[in-house]
Amino acid sequence: MNSKNLRTVTRRIYRRYYSAAGALLLCLCSLFFASCSSTQVQSVPEFQEPQELLPEQTEDITEGSTCVVIRCDTQKSRVYLNNTYQGITPLTIQDLMPGFYHLTVHKDGFESFNTVIQVKRSLRRTYYIQLKRPAV
Repeated sequence: MNSKNLRTVTRRIYRRYYSAAGALLLCLCSLFFASCSSTQVQSVPEFQEPQELLPEQTEDITEGSTCVVIRCDTQKSRVYLNNTYQGITPLTIQDLMPGFYHLTVHKDGFESFNTVIQVKRSLRRTYYIQLKRPAV
């Protein structure tokens, strides 16, 4: 199997796992809230896999290293990669393993932003996130 086919298979497995894990989490949350509330729970919205976010800017860097820069329209937003806290925006993360990561950016008073980003070897990838206020 060549490297292109291996990447395609790996990406498909990752996406299937991600969808299954998200659907399971939604089911567990709905069951928990149903048991805590006397009102009847509405149907759970279908889980939608986050789409990959394309970088705002890409630059070549030292061979073999990786770098991801997360910028946001709101300062001091919390950044998580694969549900692990990384720091606050603006944030530079170096020396990650190349691959796909689930990115979450959160700030109180705003809707959390969830997406998938790709880290590539020998590239600095800059992502710009715009958080939205929740609908009233």
